[in-house]
Amino acid sequence: MKEKYGIIDIGSNTIRLVIYVKAENGRLSILDNLKVSGRLRDYLNDDGYLSVDGEECLNNTLLSFRKITRSHQLKGVSCVATATLREAKNRDKIIRNVSKLTDFNIRLLSGEEEAYYGFLAIMHSMDVSEGLSVDIGGGSTEITYFKDKKILESHSFPFGVLTLKNNFSTGSMPSLEERQKLRVFLVQQLQSLPWLINKGIPLIGIGGSARNVGQIHQAIIEYPLGGIHQYEMSFEDLTEVGDYLLPMTYEQIQKVEGLSKDRGDTILFAMEVFTAVYKISMARCFIISAKGLRDGVTLEEFAPERIRRGVLETSLNILEKEFAIDANLSRQVSKIALEMCKGLEKNGLAKFTEEDFYLAKMAARIFYLGQHLEEEGASELAFHNIANRMLEGLGHNGRIKLALMASYNKRDTFKQFVKPFNGWFSKNELKTIRLLGAVLKLSYTLNQTRENFVRTLDVLKEEKGVRLRVYCNRESGTEPYHTERQKKHLEKVIKQKLSVEFIYSSLI
Repeated sequence: MKEKYGIIDIGSNTIRLVIYVKAENGRLSILDNLKVSGRLRDYLNDDGYLSVDGEECLNNTLLSFRKITRSHQLKGVSCVATATLREAKNRDKIIRNVSKLTDFNIRLLSGEEEAYYGFLAIMHSMDVSEGLSVDIGGGSTEITYFKDKKILESHSFPFGVLTLKNNFSTGSMPSLEERQKLRVFLVQQLQSLPWLINKGIPLIGIGGSARNVGQIHQAIIEYPLGGIHQYEMSFEDLTEVGDYLLPMTYEQIQKVEGLSKDRGDTILFAMEVFTAVYKISMARCFIISAKGLRDGVTLEEFAPERIRRGVLETSLNILEKEFAIDANLSRQVSKIALEMCKGLEKNGLAKFTEEDFYLAKMAARIFYLGQHLEEEGASELAFHNIANRMLEGLGHNGRIKLALMASYNKRDTFKQFVKPFNGWFSKNELKTIRLLGAVLKLSYTLNQTRENFVRTLDVLKEEKGVRLRVYCNRESGTEPYHTERQKKHLEKVIKQKLSVEFIYSSLI
């Protein structure tokens, strides 16, 4: 039986229960995701105590969660709380009562721990060597600077979307004058962090408000790809979302596509924070993370083995196991493809970057994934599974590149697959992607018997075209026939006649 785990996140704005199922390959999949808009921050009195009504809201929510966690027979449950409960003067009594009333022992997280778990989630779902993260909740905002997989600086501000709303707005929506006062306040607060100023590196948004900003922008531009994780926005994109929302009434904002209804009165405050941090840090871009505090806690407590693996490596391992891909065979395809690429480059027939080689190597591992399930539709199956899957460690642009390479069949299907992503790639990029796809297709064909009979190969530029010398560990069988049929795809891209010569020698 697969192991199931639960995590309860008691935030200032929402209280959430997420149930994960852990597969044999270590992958954590969400089985259930329940959210209550508790807004505990609104129950925190001026004297610093959580009111009786607030405690009742918390207890009733956790009791409803208890029914669900018991029905799932979880192997473990982690319950964490952030800013509002951390600040409440009667927190010890509340935590004792929760422990008596429910199955849950609340663990209070410090601001530093909130920042750490957000960082941990980013490190194991994105390939970003240096960046800033901003996580705005209901009662606090954590900003972190990391480099080379280490936190160098972090700070927790005692304000979130609910405190900003309560302090800077008298109505359901802030007026122009209130927004101006808020901006002055945010600049003063952010300038207290010298390590934040003029960084010029990616800014990563964590949490529900950041996800909603990205989803709104995707709806505005009719984005063709599913998923919000690693969605990249420019400052102009952020401004576009703000300009779109500002003229709206509260009732209109609640109906905006991509925005959770319960964030209708707070999204503008989150936008002001993201914009202010972007400006002060001179960020290179704003990247949305679908992973955050809960994911960091879950990784540490329930899947520590994943912390030791590479980000994209983990995603590809999961794909290989899901589609029963033989790793030895895919490594052979990768070896053939990289030798062919280097040979083409050596003869002036192509020019590749390190990223091209890296993506080609990754695409070789999952080329035509699932062909054993559906041979006729292998190309379509590969493209749609890769393009619409959250591959941790790879942005949306890279994901489509990988999907196009790993699904390459012929020019017509390539053009069909790339059509929804018009403007994503330059003409030269498309030529390179198509070339690598054609190389992978030919490499896959050279290993079609699944016997790894190719030892090495040479690419030779001749007067009448290009010769591919394939050195084998046995006499060739059906390989020449299949290669003759498939070599045309590479010929069309390099615009050269390609002859393939199979050479067997026991001395090679």
